[in-house]
Amino acid sequence: MMKKLSLISMGLVLLMAMTQCKKAETPSTNDNEGEKVHITLEVDNGSKHFVHPETGTAFFTNGDKVLVANNGHYVGTLTYNSSNRQFSGDITGAVESDFLHFYFMGNQPLTEGTPSSNTTSFTVNISDQTNCYPQIAYNHSTVNFTEGVTSYKAQLLNKCALVKFTTNEIPVETDVTLSGLNNQVSVDLGSKEFSFSKANGGDITLHAESTTSRWAILLPQEVSGVTANAFGFDEASVSFAVSSIHENDYLTEGTSFTMTSPALTFKARTAGVSVGISSTTGINLQYSLNGGVWTNYTSAITLDNVNDIVSFRGNNSTFKNCRFTCNNGQFYIYGNVMSLLHATDYASNYKLSANAFSYLFDNDNNSNVNIDIDPEKDLILPATELADFCYYCMFRDCTGLTKAPTLPATQLAISCYQYMFQGCTNLQTAPALPATELAHACYSYMFEDCTNLQTAPVLRAETLISNCYYCMFKGCSNLNNITCLATSGINQSSSTDYWVHGVAAEGVFTKASGASWPSGNNGIPSSWTVNVQ
Repeated sequence: MMKKLSLISMGLVLLMAMTQCKKAETPSTNDNEGEKVHITLEVDNGSKHFVHPETGTAFFTNGDKVLVANNGHYVGTLTYNSSNRQFSGDITGAVESDFLHFYFMGNQPLTEGTPSSNTTSFTVNISDQTNCYPQIAYNHSTVNFTEGVTSYKAQLLNKCALVKFTTNEIPVETDVTLSGLNNQVSVDLGSKEFSFSKANGGDITLHAESTTSRWAILLPQEVSGVTANAFGFDEASVSFAVSSIHENDYLTEGTSFTMTSPALTFKARTAGVSVGISSTTGINLQYSLNGGVWTNYTSAITLDNVNDIVSFRGNNSTFKNCRFTCNNGQFYIYGNVMSLLHATDYASNYKLSANAFSYLFDNDNNSNVNIDIDPEKDLILPATELADFCYYCMFRDCTGLTKAPTLPATQLAISCYQYMFQGCTNLQTAPALPATELAHACYSYMFEDCTNLQTAPVLRAETLISNCYYCMFKGCSNLNNITCLATSGINQSSSTDYWVHGVAAEGVFTKASGASWPSGNNGIPSSWTVNVQ
């Protein structure tokens, strides 16, 4: 459904009323800036970035900013105080020959920087909408600015639309980004003309209200060729209910996209290769050859041609010790490993059990020496909360691995990443490790003997615990850059024992201010340069 937003029911048209000050401050006599006047605004049912999309209503909240212009340049900023439901602030240099012009720019930072009396345009980017809806609205006062008058009225009108996107089941914690949309708005304060453009591909990251609905503030534009992207999902086309987005539109139906997540897939890089698993005992597993029907797995699958693919799915509590074996050639792997545990709802089911994927691609007897992650697609390990030993030895000794999967987990578990990439001698870039709280032995031996690794992932945890970094980078002979922000637990309970044994002779170590580190294999490599962050 598409409706024009109404002032009361939708709240995306703003009524602003300037009220009498309790007492105006003494005007400034600065000749360069002109008079400084303190004014207040009272706003009822005003529209802004805090939007309840199911009803369209929106409210100002504490700290919201309205930018004020007059005579083609910026004259001041008004700030909302929720305790008295008023805006207040100083305006400087306003002249009586023009209105006061009020701009709500979604509380986004101006690309021009902090505005000054020389500012003649505003530009903001509304790409990131994960935490708020950056509404854009404008109008001028009903009468010209008049010296000594402190009561003005203006009805802010939207320069944007509020749009609902209906989706298939996508976890709310998964960011979905649309590409090909106007995401930057500029206004010339002289002409009061707004212009809209695409910056950096026209990306807008949506806010999730539920697993099946995303919402966004969109700018006026023709809509075609818009795509949706999310970690763990294939790119999808977006279907709009209309061909154009207009100011003040409120679209709640008919705009949608469906995202699919491929199951764990092996792609042949050479002809005549085979894929199997080391044991089928207690395992439920099906395969699909080249996108065909799903068939119960009984024995190794042969891929006759280059670029042939085989995908796997099953319903299992764990895939513990069921190692894939890729013989007789080279493979790329991609897709969502959760398809091994949840055959049909793996894209939205991130729950792991202990040992879930331990040894999954472990290069035992050189059976997986030639596997690598597809350079054009990702191997998806989507879990944000891990289980004990869940990725233990997952890629151990996979010497052909050059690319690591993204590791989004923020809640770790005992030995969750232990030995994960040990012996991956061609791994050049380590995955980011976003967790700030650690678990026993969580990263021990994780990158041991990764001899091509040069830069460690930033280690953000402030408190180290037992065995957390034990032998983590041992034998990484080319590693020459480490950032570790720990301030406590350093070199205690084997937290950093041998963790940098055998790294490059020279390098840079960045530590947290005030952190005390020993020199040598259990701390900072003895000949490295130390920086403080």
